[in-house]
Amino acid sequence: MSATIGIPFIGTIDASGDAFLQTIPAETFVWGSADVEISGTMSLATFRGAFDLSENATDASAELTLLMSESGAQSFKDALTGLLTGGAKYSAGTDPSAYSKPLSVGSSSLQAYLEAWAQKQIDEDLANNNIPAEVEGEHVFNLALNGFAADASAAVAELWTDMDSSANQANLNLIARQFSASRYFEVDASEAFTAVLPAKVNDVIVFRFIVTQQYTIHENDAGVAGATAPNGGTLNAAPAPTSPGVGLAIRYGVGDRSVNLVVTLTA
Repeated sequence: MSATIGIPFIGTIDASGDAFLQTIPAETFVWGSADVEISGTMSLATFRGAFDLSENATDASAELTLLMSESGAQSFKDALTGLLTGGAKYSAGTDPSAYSKPLSVGSSSLQAYLEAWAQKQIDEDLANNNIPAEVEGEHVFNLALNGFAADASAAVAELWTDMDSSANQANLNLIARQFSASRYFEVDASEAFTAVLPAKVNDVIVFRFIVTQQYTIHENDAGVAGATAPNGGTLNAAPAPTSPGVGLAIRYGVGDRSVNLVVTLTA
């Protein structure tokens, strides 16, 4: 019959191995310099409200997934459109001192900058179009963009659609990954996940827009002011000037402008 004997001593096995915890490093993304920079503000709540944040809680993969929030869409779009249509002011870019339409840092809008730059380009072309300066104006006049607010609104809507596209998910997630892990702990020190993008007041958000411009240049006859025909002569004066023009309308494009919209988050 077999016996069972216990050995009253303890042996110790010191084993080692490896396991891996996947974490998300803070990424960086910086827009380079643009032709023009405009600066303005947006409320922290409006910016945060545009996004829904989630994490993967089911497997070993570390993921932060950012989605656009339909509940915050309109406020975000309205705020961006407002900045593009006058809320943000010219802060840096091509020296405006040589422009026909003067600009000033801190008070000129994006539209004013675009019109000033277009005026400069068109006037420079007028100086080199092989028409003697004596028989044409040195500058175009009444240059203005038509319906710029609607154009800006359409651009913001397109930007939202691009951000909301599943094809661009990796780039959208990159927004969340630019905040350090410490920011997420500040939101909830208990390490419980909170679906709030950890942006703060005074954070700076940079948007990039590319602007194309097309102008219709109307030929406008100057007429002959104050001229009278002498006895025996006939004067066939050009018609008096009319607006927007009586002659040939030429579609004129000026070069694209890259725009950095620099937004500081406020309370």
